[in-house]
Amino acid sequence: MMDKNLDLQALLGEKQIMLDSLVNGVILLGAATLALGEKERREINPLVDNWIEEVRYLVDRG
Repeated sequence: MMDKNLDLQALLGEKQIMLDSLVNGVILLGAATLALGEKERREINPLVDNWIEEVRYLVDRG
């Protein structure tokens, strides 16, 4: 029983790290768009929106 708890904790820890990395990627991508010109920003905004939706989906899924 103890091994199953440790496995679950390890899995949850890995999921949290992956989610944190994805969130940080979205933040960095969003910050990078601020440094771009208007034309480039219009091109990359759909990518940022897709990443944000993916993060929301993963957070909602738990």
